[in-house]
Amino acid sequence: MLKLQIVNINDYEYELKDGENNSYKVNLEFYDLDKKLSVNDYIFISEKLLNKNYKEYDTFYRFGKLNSKYGRDLNYENDTDIIGLKMGKDLMYMQRYYG
Repeated sequence: MLKLQIVNINDYEYELKDGENNSYKVNLEFYDLDKKLSVNDYIFISEKLLNKNYKEYDTFYRFGKLNSKYGRDLNYENDTDIIGLKMGKDLMYMQRYYG
């Protein structure tokens, strides 16, 4: 997983940077968050989801609670569907929603 720092948020478009100053622009929507992500928070995400050649690449990702009916059954084969969010001292994990 990549650790990406949020440098800008514009609606659903997140501008992110990794430790080597590589920039990423990703459209993300989050469900069931108690507080919103903000600049300088971190997102831990699979490199595959950022790779346009990945078979399940999308231009808009949605994430929600791990136990939601809107995600796939999680196992080691699709752990790319799990992301981490670090907001201040809080760390939480979410899963990718489909459909």
